[in-house]
Amino acid sequence: MSESRKHSVNLALRNRRIEKERFNRDTNAYLYTYEMNLCKLTDFNLKIFEDADLEWVQFVLSNRRTRERTHNYDVVMGLTADDNTMVVINAYLDGLYGVIGSETALNLLIKNIEAEKLPRQIYISNNNALKILSQTGQVEIV
Repeated sequence: MSESRKHSVNLALRNRRIEKERFNRDTNAYLYTYEMNLCKLTDFNLKIFEDADLEWVQFVLSNRRTRERTHNYDVVMGLTADDNTMVVINAYLDGLYGVIGSETALNLLIKNIEAEKLPRQIYISNNNALKILSQTGQVEIV
């Protein structure tokens, strides 16, 4: 989920496109709106990334290297690694910033991500954590 309506619409349209390209399925795209009960967050294993720092970059890298979840958080909040971010991350993984894992390469990666342009997102990993949400609306995206 995203805090940004524009970003949410783009994600829904992207997912619809992926369904068509990968599975030859025509699907509808919807925008759902929710209210989040912040008091309930204390009941869950929560990770908040305030900035695109070294910890965030390492988290993104570990999650992009596999289709399996690489963490045990119920809820993760922070910046979204979008398509432009992935171009920068792929350059890092190709060794263009120096030796992968080196401080120099990681610092160049963080600098080139342009975090100020990234929307914030909320990831909920399980049905139990959905208790923090209450749906307030649904709109089909055309």
